[in-house]
This record gives sequence, structure tokens and C-alpha cells, in this order.
Amino acid sequence: MSPRLGLLRLVVFPLSLLLATCEESVTGPEVIRLPHGEVSAEYNGLKMELLRYNLSWFPRDDSPFPGEDEVFTTFLVRLQDDSAESRTVGPVDFGYRTIGERIGETPGKGPVWDPVSGGRIPSLEDGSLDPGEEVEQWLTFRVPKGEYPDELLWSPHQDL
Repeated sequence: MSPRLGLLRLVVFPLSLLLATCEESVTGPEVIRLPHGEVSAEYNGLKMELLRYNLSWFPRDDSPFPGEDEVFTTFLVRLQDDSAESRTVGPVDFGYRTIGERIGETPGKGPVWDPVSGGRIPSLEDGSLDPGEEVEQWLTFRVPKGEYPDELLWSPHQDL
């Protein structure tokens, strides 16, 4: 299993997106914000791009629905390996931070939600990407109603 390579933070405000990427510094990973509207990032040959998102998605088939006081938030991501070695990817590499129940709460300090297994299809599963390979798959998060979006977190670095 190859080590994950950095921390990427996708800040999602209603109707706007901002991506931040991570570079190593003397004190560890350092978040650097990219220009407003940037929805892709690369770290050591592994690329991630946000293609679509839905802050309140419900299945149209017999898939499980979120609970009465919850919603599914989904993100369609493209992962591409442009390096010379295989890379391990999976839903464990992602988290979704919400601001909380009040829009005035401090961004970057709210709860972080893990992806649920299954969810919107095709869903991102654990696996590896060979050099030159890419996948487009969904991440689904179960969050309480009333939580405002803050950021999508991507951590392709195992020791973070």
C-alpha cells in the first residue's frame, strides 16, 4: 500500500467553491488556498477534481434513505493517477465538514462526517489506481438537516 500524499480541503459554501491544497512544511502539512472557483488539485501525480455536488440528495431506487432528520450530501469526484506507480484510493481519504446549525459559526471548526458505504452509484470504493488510470465516482455523506456546508476534505496521506 503506497502512502497517501497530502491534505486537500475543498471549501463548499452555498453556490460557491474554493479548493485548498497542502504542501509539506518544516512543521508538517500546510494548507494553501487556491483561486476562487478552483475545483481540482494535484499532489505528487495524483489528481482530484470535483465534478458535481448535491447538498440534499435522495435515492430514486430502493436504496436506503437518510433518517427523518438527516440528508445525504453527495460529491462526484474524478481521481486520476498521472504518476509512475499505483496509488491507493478510497472513501476513507475523504471527510465533509459542516459549519453547524448557525451560519455565523466559525468555518473550519464544525463537525466532520465520514462517507457512508454504498450511497449514490457508482460509489467510491477502496482500491488502487494504476498509472494513467482514472475513475469518476460518488461520495455520499449522511448529515443532520440544518447543517451548513463548509468543506470537503481530501487526505491522500495515511499519516495525517
